[in-house]
Amino acid sequence: MQVNFPLQLYGPLFDFYARPVTINPLVSQPGSPSYDARGILDTKGIDVVAEDGSVFSDARTQLDIRQIEFATMPMQGDTIDIATDQDVDGGSFEVTSLEGWGNAGGEITLILKRIVTAKPTRQDAGLP
Repeated sequence: MQVNFPLQLYGPLFDFYARPVTINPLVSQPGSPSYDARGILDTKGIDVVAEDGSVFSDARTQLDIRQIEFATMPMQGDTIDIATDQDVDGGSFEVTSLEGWGNAGGEITLILKRIVTAKPTRQDAGLP
């Protein structure tokens, strides 16, 4: 029996695990309004060992989406707003890349970078 991944596997998984997000299509649809969507959010720790033996630790945040749910796919440079929840530190994120094209399952992974607003310094305020 052949499995229809977009409908028989990803559909039920997204119905259970996906959370609401807001896509700001700055690059994929310039001038268009933001729209609601959903995706499965995950953050994974990454450790890279340098030549001197030191370890650089970072994290990779990604949002899996179903291609079938989008008339126009988000692109690198679009932003995504994710609500804070009890298990998620939400905020605004920029799409830095897309992975998973051609996996025959219809799931695309958006790699995200958190958008952080710089805090003004005393010098920004004109104070010594």
